[in-house]
Amino acid sequence: MRNLAAGRVFLIGLTLAAMAGAAAAATQAAPTHDPAKQATVVKILDNLGAYDLLVFGSKQGFQTDDGFKTLPAGDQTLLLSLMTEELGKRRQALLNDMASTDCDAFTTDQLKDLLAMSKIKYVHDLMMSKGDPSRPAPDPASMTASEKALYDRLDQATFAGDFLNNIGYNNAVDDLKAADQAAIDRYKAAKAAPGKAAS
Repeated sequence: MRNLAAGRVFLIGLTLAAMAGAAAAATQAAPTHDPAKQATVVKILDNLGAYDLLVFGSKQGFQTDDGFKTLPAGDQTLLLSLMTEELGKRRQALLNDMASTDCDAFTTDQLKDLLAMSKIKYVHDLMMSKGDPSRPAPDPASMTASEKALYDRLDQATFAGDFLNNIGYNNAVDDLKAADQAAIDRYKAAKAAPGKAAS
């Protein structure tokens, strides 16, 4: 499990760093990517739970903020709910952001293998459990024989680890900041007019 394990550790580190606002993305012209490859990478990331890890990381970022900790429990729940809604509005944009790094670095055949691997429930559950330790540890015995054969083959493939190491979490920083700010603005509006629901 050498290459995939290394990729998972790097993946989670990038996730939490991005959520904490430690990563800064330089503003530059967006490069042109092969649309078919980008669409495949988006599917892979979605299957792996990359968006769900962003949501989890965003919640962790809010909950470790000193200002957030001073809010009443009800306000904390409201703000987290609004943040989740705002991220949901940007789900496709966030996946596209993350996919942009990996679009052109891999061959069509490699992406086909990665897409097949991303559909394995054990792999998805493994990614999620590494990001959220409160989840139960997935059981590799849940894989079918064909799934395990694919997993074992890609575990020895350098490109699989490279894919996980190069997920573009930093590219999503601007959309993440926009979601956070929109949630905060909605929260402030709700507090200013307590009789109205935040919208």
